[in-house]
Amino acid sequence: MSGLGRTTRMPECRCPFCGHKLDGVTSGPGQDPDATPRPGDVTYCIQCAGVLVFEGDPLSVRKAAAEEVREIMAELPAASVLATALAMLHHGRERPQ
Repeated sequence: MSGLGRTTRMPECRCPFCGHKLDGVTSGPGQDPDATPRPGDVTYCIQCAGVLVFEGDPLSVRKAAAEEVREIMAELPAASVLATALAMLHHGRERPQ
């Protein structure tokens, strides 16, 4: 079993880092499998691992600010730090769209 929750469809938007089409979100291990995203929740792009924050109505995503990324890192259990470190490598790196 993967430990992943259900996938929730959301209005199509693009990753502000890499331009990848985003139209759904799946809760990860240790999270409520039936959770749905709300403005202020954090996610990452499945294509480039850019750290994203949900916002608006209809729901879309934006790049997480550097301070938000630091706060996320401080709250993570040690087992998640490596995966999040990969996302950190992409944070702030501009990519052509």
